[in-house]
Amino acid sequence: MVKGRVGNDADDAQGLIRPRLLSALIMKNSKEKVRDLRHYSSYLSNVSTAYAGALDEILKADGTVCRHAGHTLGYGGRGAYGLISVAYLLADSPFNMKDQSVGRIKKAIQTYFNCVFTPELKNPRAFDNIRFNPYTVPEHFYNLPALAALSGSNFDTELADLYTSLISLRKNPEPMDAYWTNKLNEVSTERKSFKQPKLQIMTYSSLGVKRNENKWMTTVRGHSKYVYPFESWGPSYFAYSLFIANGFLDVSYWYDLGSSSPKEGVWIDGYDWHRWPGVTSVRIPYDKMITNPGQIKDEGGEYLFSDQPFVGGVSSKEGNGVFVFPFKGHDAFNIQSFSGKKSYFFFDDYVVCLGSDIKSDITEYDVETTILQNEIKDNAPLILSTENISAFPYENSLSSTIPFWMVDNRNTGYYMPSVPKNTTLNFQRKEQTNPDAHGRKDVKGGKFTTVWFNHGKSPKDISYNYAIMADSDSKKMKAFATAMKGSEKPYVIIQQNEKAHIVKAPNFSLQLMLFMMKA
Repeated sequence: MVKGRVGNDADDAQGLIRPRLLSALIMKNSKEKVRDLRHYSSYLSNVSTAYAGALDEILKADGTVCRHAGHTLGYGGRGAYGLISVAYLLADSPFNMKDQSVGRIKKAIQTYFNCVFTPELKNPRAFDNIRFNPYTVPEHFYNLPALAALSGSNFDTELADLYTSLISLRKNPEPMDAYWTNKLNEVSTERKSFKQPKLQIMTYSSLGVKRNENKWMTTVRGHSKYVYPFESWGPSYFAYSLFIANGFLDVSYWYDLGSSSPKEGVWIDGYDWHRWPGVTSVRIPYDKMITNPGQIKDEGGEYLFSDQPFVGGVSSKEGNGVFVFPFKGHDAFNIQSFSGKKSYFFFDDYVVCLGSDIKSDITEYDVETTILQNEIKDNAPLILSTENISAFPYENSLSSTIPFWMVDNRNTGYYMPSVPKNTTLNFQRKEQTNPDAHGRKDVKGGKFTTVWFNHGKSPKDISYNYAIMADSDSKKMKAFATAMKGSEKPYVIIQQNEKAHIVKAPNFSLQLMLFMMKA
């Protein structure tokens, strides 16, 4: 323990917190035992559960759970379980934890469950920063909200309700479900409906989550000077993580985890690792973007921190907010001249996506912003306001357009107001082959619909804007496009350049402003 340092390492929280308590409890009743339990209680409240700015401490003020300087759900669940279990054991004793400290663990637990989706409680791709296998909440962690509800001085009716909701998802009830339900009911049968925040921005992990309960979840992800895009090593080795956190934006649905997540398995064969939805990337060859674990002394992983000091944003209780991602390519891959500013403005069920100041001195390879890359299923078409594209194969490129909308085969809508200057808007439906996730030379093939902006080679000061709408259809997108022609537009861009991104949403009497200054 460093003098004056607060916060617990996740390994400490998951593995040592409970044995320390047990070592005191097995002592014979004595003054020394009381002394040690008092010290332990003070340590829990003032050190273990304290918020700390350092990268390795587990609890962060935005609800993030950290390990390895990243948002890692596996460590987070185990660490939160270790902390809340001792809080529960001490709750009715003279050595109980302070309510403020219990509240910090509760926030981590709420955030933990806000980051998983579908009936199986899996994490969408935006949270893949250490495992490429989607994290699934272990069934014995379903009781985390029950422990939390019983651990403070007052019974938490909302977390008790969350527990009831979680166990209802089980295909086969567990014997402990009845145990914890009875424990909760012994204290109170009152329940207050638990609601996840409509929008949660987690700056400590460069993440944003917009959630409509269990209907859909929109996620955005960046990286920064303090949050790496991916930790690739050992059994978690993923060869092409370079652009996975370059402004990733995707929508998950209750029975569809994400556009890059298959129903079975881990990856979709043939996926283009440059073209994650929402990202801006450089089309460097695969052999030049393959990850290189072991290049950092004493570490087996690769941690491609950016030099950008701030990535994150703000949100309101109503679910409106903004996420900003200034980016710069990493010199380990010789793309340090590649840079730009991306922002995401969240309103209701749609996100306004802006980019500006996009530039690169790389003369060999195009810079792209991907709008969507979806596996084709049952030959489902890409629906446009002007036509349905069902032909296969199909390729088209536009250098200009009047505003139009699209709906993909996952029922996500897109509003495209224009084609940016010195950019083309590209449509493609084809069989594509790409290396597998481990970088092996044998390629995998799959059929995809892809839409992207091609900003060309060595672009200078490129901007773009478009909007996506969750849980959409032709009727909704037609109404949205019609409203964009009227006086009460869903959104109006006030400013979009290197100094500021400002978007006004008249329907919400709201204007979100994002000012960018050089560090």
